[in-house]
Amino acid sequence: MKTIKYFLIFGFTVLIASCKSHECYNNNIIFAKYGPQSKKYKDELATEIKLLKAEELSYYLLGYKKSNDKEYIQISVQAPNLCAKSNLIVEQWDDVLEGIKQNKGQGYIGAELVGLKFEFIETPDGVQLKYKSVESIVD
Repeated sequence: MKTIKYFLIFGFTVLIASCKSHECYNNNIIFAKYGPQSKKYKDELATEIKLLKAEELSYYLLGYKKSNDKEYIQISVQAPNLCAKSNLIVEQWDDVLEGIKQNKGQGYIGAELVGLKFEFIETPDGVQLKYKSVESIVD
């Protein structure tokens, strides 16, 4: 009976430890005032990303979305004093991202997108982020 009790406590501890919380804080009023689909939000996010060094930025998967025959991965963009969301358009699904597409993001939510690379596309609706590559996905 004691063995089962210790096994359950150990299992619960491992489960809690494996659940990552990606809390982030934001000092930019634009992200608090406008939604991620607004032009002001998108343009400000592009500006913020360009001001930071790559090693200061972290990206986490929030989901998968298909809209108007376009596919996106929804991401959280984090850095010191930056916490924002974006829809990253994906036109070419490589081997690293293929599992996300096949499972519509399920099983990957919260995973870190290490070495994420994208380009900035100017549109009338604001700067759009377009996927180029990712080194790995860390759950």
